[in-house]
Amino acid sequence: MITTAPLFYSRGLNVTQLVQYALGVFEPPAVDVVEFDDQDGGVVERELAVPFLRGMDSVVVENAKLQLRSKPREMEIDDYQVSEPGGQPGIIVRLPRISRLLKIAIDFTVPPEFAAQTVRIVVRNAQPQQAGGFTFSPPVYAAPDFDSPGPMFSKTLTGLSRTNTSTGAVLGFPRPLGEAWLLQLATGDDAVKLNAIAVNPTVRYVRIDAVPQNLTLAIRLADESPQLWSHPQLFLPEAGVQDVDFSPLAQKRLSEVLKEADPTTAVTLSLGLEFKSDSGGDVSIASRTLDARYHVDAIGADGQNRRLGGDWTPLDINAPAALRPVKVAADITVRPTGRELNAASPEPPLDRPSRGLRLQQDTLVAGATTFTAPVAERLADSPLVSARVYVSSRVASEVVLELRADAAGAPGAPVAPPVVRQFEPGFSGWAEFELESPWTPPAAQVDLWACVRTNLGEVLWYAAPGEESGAGRLVSLDRGASWGAADEALALNGPLLVQLFHSVPDPQPEPTVRLHRGGLLLSSNVLRAGSNAPVRQGPREFVLQGASLPHAVSNLLASAQGSEKVTTAMSLFSRAVADLQITRLLLEYDPFQASATGN
Repeated sequence: MITTAPLFYSRGLNVTQLVQYALGVFEPPAVDVVEFDDQDGGVVERELAVPFLRGMDSVVVENAKLQLRSKPREMEIDDYQVSEPGGQPGIIVRLPRISRLLKIAIDFTVPPEFAAQTVRIVVRNAQPQQAGGFTFSPPVYAAPDFDSPGPMFSKTLTGLSRTNTSTGAVLGFPRPLGEAWLLQLATGDDAVKLNAIAVNPTVRYVRIDAVPQNLTLAIRLADESPQLWSHPQLFLPEAGVQDVDFSPLAQKRLSEVLKEADPTTAVTLSLGLEFKSDSGGDVSIASRTLDARYHVDAIGADGQNRRLGGDWTPLDINAPAALRPVKVAADITVRPTGRELNAASPEPPLDRPSRGLRLQQDTLVAGATTFTAPVAERLADSPLVSARVYVSSRVASEVVLELRADAAGAPGAPVAPPVVRQFEPGFSGWAEFELESPWTPPAAQVDLWACVRTNLGEVLWYAAPGEESGAGRLVSLDRGASWGAADEALALNGPLLVQLFHSVPDPQPEPTVRLHRGGLLLSSNVLRAGSNAPVRQGPREFVLQGASLPHAVSNLLASAQGSEKVTTAMSLFSRAVADLQITRLLLEYDPFQASATGN
């Protein structure tokens, strides 16, 4: 899960500021409060986003949520109405909607006959009637208020503050919720003996504790703006924190944005949010969540199919350069064929061989090799089934391979009939010769010779590069009647490349598949790199879902240089011959990795 808070900003942020914000080097003015400055409300637009990463195939939204809380603000309004109550002195102040009243500033003049008395400002609730007019409650506030009538009573009609001015007074209310109020001047030393005097004040200003009314939140999609959440009437603080979960719509919209984004100019992957209110007020964003991950399909929709067994098998991963995936997961099916590189046969060299011996019709070349039975007590369970040699053919050729027993350090009698293969011009690599029938060795370990010649054309049999030993190579010019060392001009520094394979009885053991980058071991077994383990589906099939490749693979991909997707070449190796199918290779990226690394 992503722990970095998503970006949340006004659409008015310029590109330079947005880039710096996405990189974590600039913090824009706080926008965690959505402000409706106008008394009639309006629309406020915000962007909830994650940084844009180039080269991504898709985005997956796990959670998209906001927590909203009402945040009242003192606001002076001018759309109130003032009227006279009719039949009695005073004025009615009617607000445009039910609101919490904060202040009313009034001007008035006290008649001279009341100059020696305490003149109080009295406030009563005015209830509008459908037929017109108002009904009035008894006084609810008076300023000044009345002293406590006794030790067990509180003050009467208290709660209204009064600040006298040169022309009247400013009344401070304890945020009562209502729509209309009757203001009167009155005299009387007892709350039940108040008498209004014939004064109709004038109003200088009215201020309320404004909160949004009929608040809605919508998300901008390509062709619509569906509503995510609404709160009818006043969004009062008493409503508490409101949870808004819009994960499905966020998934839809961010997928659209990613598809439409111009990678040369895009800075963020954003959700356009629209807050709308019928009145002024503020909304606090108590928390914001946008848990999103980018995904890259590193091997294509068709996957990759590879034949493993005794050689370095290429595995290419196509991924964005210089970005580190937080997860590399693969769905793998491996089907052993029932053959395995014999333990006595060495692994092939990492580098392509470049030197070898030339084979022609009149030249029979022999390379020494050894066969070791996997289980000495059960020789017949794992007989020899094939041999491979590393050759190249410039012209069309027909090659004959024959396995012979060792006779005092030279090829002796054949242990199996010769095997013939044809090669097209330009062939180069391991050439496998399958025996007509499996050969069971007479002992747990036997020395053999792979003898190769041509019936047609000419091939080059390569030797292992970098080896110092020159033993184990013989040449015969009389079809094996006699053997001698190769000419000095043709002498090599290493043994001729030959591999032997034995059969493996069912049920097949789980193969070990290594992952390399040149000489660097990335994983000793990709089938066991994570917490998941392959599941056997039969005697010759293993299925692994969501295999997690090690961090070394992520490090390697992150070190790739370039501005777009690049291909990173790796190699698989297994001694077991098996068909490997990678149906999915998913790379997962944290959108905030650029800001975390400073890239």
